[in-house]
Amino acid sequence: MKTLTQLVELYPNIHRTSCANLTAFCLRHLSGSSPTRTNADIKCAVAELYAVLPLTGGKVGAINLWRKSLDETLAFGWDAYLSLRTTFPVQGMFYKFPTNAP
Repeated sequence: MKTLTQLVELYPNIHRTSCANLTAFCLRHLSGSSPTRTNADIKCAVAELYAVLPLTGGKVGAINLWRKSLDETLAFGWDAYLSLRTTFPVQGMFYKFPTNAP
């Protein structure tokens, strides 16, 4: 994966067509939904690959790909937080987030 990361960094236009597949591969391993537990070294290598994937967008599309990856990362974090938070009852009831929050 480190070799693939270096190839994407050096030749991002070549990997533009496989960006969606590589993103899905990275997200599957980073989200913990792979069939077995992921090794820490592999997880770091996948994170490095995921970090360079926005380069495949070129000068114009890289910012959109970066924002999309940032939004997906934040969504994973919120999902993990909310699933953890709803497993612990607050005074015998589950906590509900206020609907009028900014």
